[in-house]
Amino acid sequence: MLQKLHGDISDDMLVMFMQNVGLLKPGQKVQDILQWPLWKSYKLALRNSPAILEQNDNPERLRSFQPPVLLIKGTGSAKFLHDIIDQLAVSFPHVEVSEFREGHAPHIISMDKFLDKLSSFQNRPQGK
Repeated sequence: MLQKLHGDISDDMLVMFMQNVGLLKPGQKVQDILQWPLWKSYKLALRNSPAILEQNDNPERLRSFQPPVLLIKGTGSAKFLHDIIDQLAVSFPHVEVSEFREGHAPHIISMDKFLDKLSSFQNRPQGK
């Protein structure tokens, strides 16, 4: 799927992405998703996806990253995304994982809730 997301991102490409990450259930029409207009406005963000396949680095380097890291999961998002977050969570030395019920991309779907979480994470005392 990621190899197909390049250049101008069409609505069909966005629909394919939404199906793959679990936003669009089998048989569901994209027009029935309340956030469809919002997703369409962010569709060009999918152009960065091929960079994920081209990344070549040593994941052990994450263990030396000292700043606190906040990882966000969306309940019901694609399993491979949860697997990535779970692996990152055991790799960073100072990490907090929060899961939002709103599904894939809760930072868009429930932006206020996400920003509240981010603010509290950034404002907590160092070392906590």
